[in-house]
Amino acid sequence: MTVLILVTTLACLLHYSTSKRAVITKEFKLLFWLHNKQKSVKIAAIVLFVFGLFLAIYTFGLGAGFIIFTILLMLSWSLIVLLAPLKIVNYKLLTLLFLVAFLLEKSL
Repeated sequence: MTVLILVTTLACLLHYSTSKRAVITKEFKLLFWLHNKQKSVKIAAIVLFVFGLFLAIYTFGLGAGFIIFTILLMLSWSLIVLLAPLKIVNYKLLTLLFLVAFLLEKSL
């Protein structure tokens, strides 16, 4: 489940970085670089979306997988749209959060 959340959130963050309305400054070098490579980043985001959907369907079945993927998509998008302009979301925080979640998932 953690890998599914990671893939979905990463795809949303990649797609957000290509938006013309996104407030991206030079202090976030990775997002600034992604913002300049829009065509290839959009293709990578679509590939990650499709991979996340197939992963959800494989893990939970057709109906439940599609519903869970839709819920994860809405959750990821809403958090990124709300927190990215406040400069709370960065790759260090996401890496730490998903590492802790993955370790907790495997230990329980």
